[in-house]
Amino acid sequence: AVDAAAAARRDNATLDWCRRAHRIAKVVPGKSWGSLGKVAGGVAFWNNNDCDAAVASASGSTCADAWDGALVRTFRRNAVDALHPLRDGRSRIVCRNAGWSKTCAFHDVVVDFAKMKDVVKRRPQKTRIFPTGKSLERVFGDGFLTVRGKAPKEPLDYIPALEPRASPGDSACDVSVDEPTLAYGHDARWNAGHTVSDLLQVALARWIYGGRLQNFLFVDGLKPHTANFRDAPHKFFDLYDATFRNVLRAQQFANASKVCFRELVAPLTPRPELFWDGWERDRACSFVAPSALLQRFNLESRHALGKRYGLEEAPPSRTTISVLIVDRKASANKDRHLADLETLAAALRAAADGTFAVRVEDLAAMSLEEQFRLLESTDVLVGAHGAGIAWGAWQLPLGAPTCCGVVE
Repeated sequence: AVDAAAAARRDNATLDWCRRAHRIAKVVPGKSWGSLGKVAGGVAFWNNNDCDAAVASASGSTCADAWDGALVRTFRRNAVDALHPLRDGRSRIVCRNAGWSKTCAFHDVVVDFAKMKDVVKRRPQKTRIFPTGKSLERVFGDGFLTVRGKAPKEPLDYIPALEPRASPGDSACDVSVDEPTLAYGHDARWNAGHTVSDLLQVALARWIYGGRLQNFLFVDGLKPHTANFRDAPHKFFDLYDATFRNVLRAQQFANASKVCFRELVAPLTPRPELFWDGWERDRACSFVAPSALLQRFNLESRHALGKRYGLEEAPPSRTTISVLIVDRKASANKDRHLADLETLAAALRAAADGTFAVRVEDLAAMSLEEQFRLLESTDVLVGAHGAGIAWGAWQLPLGAPTCCGVVE
């Protein structure tokens, strides 16, 4: 297996191709080509790009590398300067990586929000999310992001337009932001599972940069597959408000146009997922040991939201096990509803004998505060696969006498 440094130097697109071929075409290195042999040039591409080593590197990483503190330490350790400065240039772009995931910090850069346009596009069909059959998509024109120096030849993911400028001068800015700022875009603001994934990525960025990130900047459209919501807050926004000193929206700078950022941090890409490993696959590391990063996220969320909502941070000392069954009443996926739910709940209550208490709730009908109050005291979470199961990240933490489990 190639080591982490060699994997980091490998082209991201090639790595992604090797990984998808391994999973989707079911290639088993050294044993079977799976369905890759039916793809024109597929086997040759695999061999020419040493996909055997790439797959071995990914699957051979330890759980500590994949979802524990070692992941953060690797990002901190692997830092490279990605900008070639001009004589009078003073910008810096410092990129950090762990395996094939990367994040970059842009020091002393100018963002021209006037180059950001919202375009109405007609979609192939009307959907629950786009009932009118139209969506807003964001387009970034040339000059959206300018650096004082010579830009690198390689494109930087999620960065729309990176242009060098010898010396724009601070007078070119309408607004200056001195605090380190994390730029991020919605993944899916209507979906709790995607939201928890977003929150984990934001937490990872904060840990990688040592808690220096004080501002949070919503810039919808940074992720090309998402529609634009005009950088609007949503029902899950409280955790951002409780975590960062300032929450900024790209839309609020539309009139200010050019904004100077002392340090602007780009999101991690591709995202190192902590609890999702694709459809119909269990996360192997979850059977090895709990994730220290997920526990840290749990405790930090308790602190931030507990303080905001006036809750006790310490887990309760009770011995009765609290069981929560999630009932997806309003779900568009009717096959995710338990048809005999009341029978199941009644049978559990009859068998409890005082050792556990059972609740049945529809999380979609609750506010974020109500959901958090419920989940932060839940020991066992039961439900069909769906976004609400991601709230398991907020269950009682390790160390609580009745902690904890999920039945999906």
